[in-house]
Amino acid sequence: MILPGTQVAKSATATNAIVIVYTVPSGKTLYLNSCNLNFLASAATVFYLGVRDTADVDQYYIITLTGAVATADTGHSMTFPIPLEIPAGWDIFVRSTTASGTAYGFIHGFEM
Repeated sequence: MILPGTQVAKSATATNAIVIVYTVPSGKTLYLNSCNLNFLASAATVFYLGVRDTADVDQYYIITLTGAVATADTGHSMTFPIPLEIPAGWDIFVRSTTASGTAYGFIHGFEM
């Protein structure tokens, strides 16, 4: 399916950090079509793919996963029949809560 606007496909990796996957440019809206979050953990860790506003306050988590001791690479993907609308200035981020786990996030959508 061809959609109007500019295609956005971005990824980021986080270990014991919050890493921005993408910030929606001023005057644009991102229509998020799909995303995934994978992780590798050697101890209990929580992983997030989320959205935060212009004040860096978490607004919602698209995917939340929990890894246990020695969890092999695993993950979750989502496709949205009606894209999520993310306004200008907001970030999509990946978060790993400890140094014992690494999260890999990917997003795909269009911005107009």
